[in-house]
Amino acid sequence: MKPYFLFLVALCTTTTWLSAQNNPQYAFILDASGSMWQKLDNEFKIAVAKTVMKDLVQKLPSTARAGMVAYGHRSKTDCGDIETLITMAPLDKTDFVNKLN
Repeated sequence: MKPYFLFLVALCTTTTWLSAQNNPQYAFILDASGSMWQKLDNEFKIAVAKTVMKDLVQKLPSTARAGMVAYGHRSKTDCGDIETLITMAPLDKTDFVNKLN
């Protein structure tokens, strides 16, 4: 796999800030548009991306705050279809994975 593609497959842009309490914050952006339903080898790109995000979330510290925005998930041909799935808040890993699924 090419490195730039791994970035796209991850379907997330993770940016870390430090809050006043020094708790890391992570903002995830999930591309679920039509192009993510193409296959890479024998797997859909969206499935690979979700697996990467789930693994990443499980490795975040217990003090983390996280949020997730998705686009193209309700209308695969519309990248303007943007929805905040999780507002920035203390990370609930189970809830995060459930919403990602």
